[in-house]
Amino acid sequence: MMVRHPIRTLKTLFPWPDEKPQVPEQHGWWFSLKKQILLREVVPRDAKLVVELGSWLGDSTRWFCEYCPKATIVAVDTWLGSAEHLLRRRGVLPILYDTFLVNCWKHREQLIPFRNTSLAALNFLGELGLKPDVIYFDCDHSYWGLTAELETANSLFPSAMFIGDDYIGGRISEALADFLDRVRSNENNNFFSKVDILHNTWHLQRV
Repeated sequence: MMVRHPIRTLKTLFPWPDEKPQVPEQHGWWFSLKKQILLREVVPRDAKLVVELGSWLGDSTRWFCEYCPKATIVAVDTWLGSAEHLLRRRGVLPILYDTFLVNCWKHREQLIPFRNTSLAALNFLGELGLKPDVIYFDCDHSYWGLTAELETANSLFPSAMFIGDDYIGGRISEALADFLDRVRSNENNNFFSKVDILHNTWHLQRV
């Protein structure tokens, strides 16, 4: 499926409400100065399309909007919370999506809240013919979840930059290492050579 105006189509399918939701702003733990260091080194400021897998309260989303002012930011999340949130921060879940909208309200001309799973969103963006400059992985922190996202994104968007969060911990690092081993074994001129890590932020470097 190819459409003439894919970004316009996304905005039509995932519109912002006419009025700002009546919930208070709440912010998470995402954006420290340590995280910014690696991102500022690798994320192109002139990016045209950034896809964020996992947006939660929108802390990282706002950073991408401000750091890449010419980009359309597609924020992908179910805004239902994951298993880790059922025990922690459970109270925010009923208003999580509205809180995200409130936190990111000033960026609504630039930002598309794509309310779905990461794999469904990646496949739909591929069907629309879109080509992200950057894909940010901060959604499924399980081994198989991240592996599925990496494999899907790499098959659909072989020139996109892959960066992500929460490297500290065996599941993320193991998934990245195994993914690198698989892509290196393929005869592909555009494969990944290594993973750069700064604190718990990672970047897969392409040859």
